[in-house]
Amino acid sequence: MAEKSNEYVLDFVIPCGTTGPTGPTAEPNICFISYMNKKNIQGDLDIEKNKIYPTNSSNYTIIGQEVQMGPGLYEITYSGYLKKPGTTGQAVLHLLAITSSATTTLPDMDIELLGDNQYTYFSSTGVFEFDQTINLCVSLGFYNTPTVETDHVNVLIKKLN
Repeated sequence: MAEKSNEYVLDFVIPCGTTGPTGPTAEPNICFISYMNKKNIQGDLDIEKNKIYPTNSSNYTIIGQEVQMGPGLYEITYSGYLKKPGTTGQAVLHLLAITSSATTTLPDMDIELLGDNQYTYFSSTGVFEFDQTINLCVSLGFYNTPTVETDHVNVLIKKLN
């Protein structure tokens, strides 16, 4: 082949036959929430910003400091930084599921500092199935310690079905 030639030989066979199934075509349904840094105030963390994809998703609604989600199977990832001074006291971040009849913490999603543990960078992921509409929020509690702070707390929610 010449150095500046545009001639090529393509040596392959184009398949023919019937087209097979195309597989799932569902769009991802994702909600990302970033919380404001909090210091020395117990209770729900304030949402700083959120993104819902696709933007016309009916699966998520932001109501105050909570994310309302319909029934279904969800993967939830929760990450951030929690700090307390000294070697006494306790600091806990809860990921709460609120329904019309109860408020519960999501299993294995509490982040807790006790005793000598003064800070932690954390990340936790779980898969949860809800049979009714829930409101999800992050709540800070601390006991016997003068100060506690959070930083870069984020929640990523993916609807799986």
